[in-house]
Amino acid sequence: MEERNGAAAGDFFDSDDTRQDAAILKIARSCEQAIDLANHVIRIKPPTSYRWGNQPPEIR
Repeated sequence: MEERNGAAAGDFFDSDDTRQDAAILKIARSCEQAIDLANHVIRIKPPTSYRWGNQPPEIR
């Protein structure tokens, strides 16, 4: 861990805007990637059942 004047880098997280911004961006990116992955899985996975009977709903 990086040190500044004998203190750990985590000790300055509450006052370091750059580290806070980086943390929030990493969280936002991971959420976007999770959503993209879920959309990908939904598109490639064939449905096992339909709400409207045996046939898929009509796509317009």
